Amino acid sequence: MRTKNFRAAVFRQRVMYTFLGSDAFALAVLENLAAEELPAAIVTTPDRSSGRGMKIRPGPLARFAMERGLPLLQPESLRGAEAQSAVLAPGADRMILVSYGLILPRSFLDSAPPVLNAHASLLPHWRGASPIQSVLLHGEAESGCTVMRIVPALDAGPVISLQHVAVTAEDDYGSLSAKLAAAAGELLRPLLKVAEIPQGISQNHALATFCGKIAPGTERLRPREQDAATAWNIVRAFAPKPGAYVELAGVERPLRLKVLKAVVLERGPEPSAFLRVSNCLLLGCREGALQILRVQPEGRPAMEVEAFLNGWRGKLALA
Repeated sequence: MRTKNFRAAVFRQRVMYTFLGSDAFALAVLENLAAEELPAAIVTTPDRSSGRGMKIRPGPLARFAMERGLPLLQPESLRGAEAQSAVLAPGADRMILVSYGLILPRSFLDSAPPVLNAHASLLPHWRGASPIQSVLLHGEAESGCTVMRIVPALDAGPVISLQHVAVTAEDDYGSLSAKLAAAAGELLRPLLKVAEIPQGISQNHALATFCGKIAPGTERLRPREQDAATAWNIVRAFAPKPGAYVELAGVERPLRLKVLKAVVLERGPEPSAFLRVSNCLLLGCREGALQILRVQPEGRPAMEVEAFLNGWRGKLALA
């Protein structure tokens, strides 16, 4: 566990809340809150290896803290007394948790001030690790954000507030995440100003649905097996990152082509076949077809499909 710049930062601001999070969605929510009130401390996961060279790099929350000279704690776990004491040391009177990724044990919750979780779904629907992707994968027309009190059970705490967010046909993971982060900020900002946090209303646990971590390979398009609507939802759920993909037949090995934007057509080529029509590219599915609009060839930047077709010299066939 690392602690950075604690003494310098704590004397520059009034202690109000500690922020716990780990990913880009958590960063977007934190930026929303920090525009009005900086946190007393940031708690995030330890630096991990990433990128082609697998170098150890700080995550988005760690970079935010270091850029602003805020106290930064990166425990491997919150199960130990030392880690718990360090996180509680800034003396915040509430904690905000968004996509943190580590379990808060009962021993920590018993000692902590109120811990509020902004979860990117309308609880009790889509409790778990992948609510944004799950809404898109299932083609749902509505999502939302829920602020609840943290309890030991997964995403099962009393609901303090929630906000509905429409999911349009133009939404993908990136745009829906931005909408939900904005909603989280709107729900959380008032809770940074009240003297007492509301107790909240119990969820109807009988209505709970769950989503786990995304299984490896979920983002691969399998048009022989999937209808066009299913394939389209996969494209939306993983754009812009990590990107849904197909594997093209290459000379030495299959080449990955990410599909970042597409629309559904009722008819097209036979399943798994490509059809190039002028500057359009169609991919046949078990039922219907995708018209592919934006792609990212392996080792290349993202581009419109017209640019890809103009530069592609290989065979357009699935591996």
